[in-house]
Amino acid sequence: MRYDLEFLKKAGFNMVRKHIKVEPARYYYDADHMGMLIWQDMPSGGGEDQFVTGSSQSQAVLSSEVMAQQQVELSRMIGHLRAFPSIVLWVVNNEGWGQYDSATLARFVKGMDPSRLVNADSGWLDVAPGASDVFDIHTYEDVPHVPTRQSERAIVIGEYGGVGQPIEGHLWRNDKRWSYQVTNDSSDYLARYRRKFEEIVRQARVHGLSASVYTQTTDVEGEINGLLTYDRAVAKAPAEAFATMAKPLRDAYRPAAGADGENQ
Repeated sequence: MRYDLEFLKKAGFNMVRKHIKVEPARYYYDADHMGMLIWQDMPSGGGEDQFVTGSSQSQAVLSSEVMAQQQVELSRMIGHLRAFPSIVLWVVNNEGWGQYDSATLARFVKGMDPSRLVNADSGWLDVAPGASDVFDIHTYEDVPHVPTRQSERAIVIGEYGGVGQPIEGHLWRNDKRWSYQVTNDSSDYLARYRRKFEEIVRQARVHGLSASVYTQTTDVEGEINGLLTYDRAVAKAPAEAFATMAKPLRDAYRPAAGADGENQ
C-alpha cells in the first residue's frame, strides 16, 4: 500500500480517493507523513435491487435495519479515521449504489466532523446541494465534461480517465479484461492520458475546477484501467511522464517568492 502512495507522489499526484474501501490505520499514517491528501469513501450499502441508475430522479428505499446498519458503520468509519489529517473529505455515497436520503446523511457526517468537507454523492444523482460541499460528476468521455458551475459549492470530477492497457503476463485473468477505453500501444496510452489531463488543466484555469480523480492507480482484478498492473510489477508509463504533465497544475498554485527570497 505504501508503494502505491510512493508511485503516485513520483507521478505528480497530491490526492487519492480511497474508493468504497477502508484501509488499515498504517495506510493513513503513511499518507500523513508523505503529504498525500485523501478523499475517504464510505463503502456502498444496499444490494442489486437498490441500485439507482444514472438517469433516475429518485433514491433507493431501504429497510430500517439496512439504514441503521449503514449509519452505524458510517459513524464507526469516521470515528476510527478522523484523527488522520491526510483525510480532507468524506464521500458519503458513490454513484447510485444504495444511495438513500443523501442530504440527511451528509448533515449527519458534517455533525460528526465539522472540520472536513463532505461530498454527499460522488457522481450521478445530485440531490443534496444544500448539504454537500462539492458538486461531483463522473465523466469517462475521451474529453472530460465540465461540471456545471455552482454558486455555493466547489465543482469537482470524482472520476475520469479509464484508459486501459493490458500487459501480458501481468493480468489477473487472461480471459477477463475490461476498461472504459482500451489500447495495446504504449504511445497511444500516454497520448490518451495526456488529452484527458490537458482538459482537466484547462477546466481548472477556465472554469474553476477544484479537484479531479483519475481512474485508477492500479488494475483491479479484471479491470485494466490502472497506471500500474494489479501486481504492481509494471507501470503503463514512467512516473516521470505523468509528473511532467502534472507540472503546469502544480506550478499554477505554487506560492510566489517573497522579497526576502523565501516562499510566502
